Amino acid sequence: MLREARVGRVIHGMSRENVTGLANVHIRTCVELAYTDPVRLMVRTGLPLRCLVDWMDHAILALNVDMGRHDLGMLGLRGALEGAAP
Repeated sequence: MLREARVGRVIHGMSRENVTGLANVHIRTCVELAYTDPVRLMVRTGLPLRCLVDWMDHAILALNVDMGRHDLGMLGLRGALEGAAP
């Protein structure tokens, strides 16, 4: 189940250093990433807000669609906003 999935295994384009940086602030799973405060996370990690919001969007899509990273990419969807667009 993707709720327990580690962010590094689901979020495309996330480096090992970024995964470690998120783990240092207790963000390890998709659900933790999807529902955290992006501004607070930016301050705590030093990562760009644009990057964090993109990863959060991808995590939200992964939580709501029962597919892995490769399946979502095959559909051409990067995040939840793209999936919701008409």
